[in-house]
Amino acid sequence: FCTYCIIPYTRGSLKSRKPDAVIEEAKRLITYGFKEIILTGIHLGAYGVDLPEQPTLALILRRLLEETEVQRIRMGSIESLEVDEDLIAVINSSDRICPHLHLPLQSGSDELLSSMHRHYTKTEYVQLIEYLRESIHGLTVSTDLILGFPGETESLFQETLETLEYLKFSHIHAFPYSPRPGTPAASMENQVPEQVKKQRVSLVNDLTKRQQKEEMQQMLGHTVLVLIEKQTGDSGEGFSENYERVQVSGLPGNYEKTIVRAVLKKVTDDTLLGEFREGE
Repeated sequence: FCTYCIIPYTRGSLKSRKPDAVIEEAKRLITYGFKEIILTGIHLGAYGVDLPEQPTLALILRRLLEETEVQRIRMGSIESLEVDEDLIAVINSSDRICPHLHLPLQSGSDELLSSMHRHYTKTEYVQLIEYLRESIHGLTVSTDLILGFPGETESLFQETLETLEYLKFSHIHAFPYSPRPGTPAASMENQVPEQVKKQRVSLVNDLTKRQQKEEMQQMLGHTVLVLIEKQTGDSGEGFSENYERVQVSGLPGNYEKTIVRAVLKKVTDDTLLGEFREGE
């Protein structure tokens, strides 16, 4: 129970779908023509703890790889404490699993993480990101951030900015803290003024735009796999395996709803420009 979140009070205890039901739904989606499946949920990494056989997220990924013909699997938000060696191993086992993880940080300050009732320290989070980047080839990491949490002084905000500068996320979803009646944080002292929250969100958004552009520049010359979501003429657009938007030129036919290879040539705003490349 994070001190700012009302969801646990309204949803009740965790409920995991049975593995067979997940696999069967995936098979139906593939039959309908879907090329990418996203596994999502609340506390995704804690999947299975409430079931008698206690299946894991890694088990679901393995079964999807072995029992279905899904071309690409992406995972939704997962808590950093829920990433284990077995999950790392299965991600590395197949290029059908996207090398992208969304790991909420929420704050780069230990004082605020404790006040939020997050069960990790800044050092633990940073060390995990460093380890994951060493362990998973081509990994990109995005995150969530709450700004203007009660008690966030200017110095604590600067500490968060320093943490973000060091970690260099591919995307940062920054939100101003919003009190939820009935949660502990809503009645905490030292609430941050709304204008200060907006300013801090704006500063973080500027930072993430800069870091995202720097990361995309480093990807130039690389070949990525893009799921074409829409196509006009010989140009299509979609997301790469590491969740970057790519516009692909030179498509020699109708490739909508198809995964294609593209060589990245240029960066424009928040999009990479690439050229179609034949081959598997």
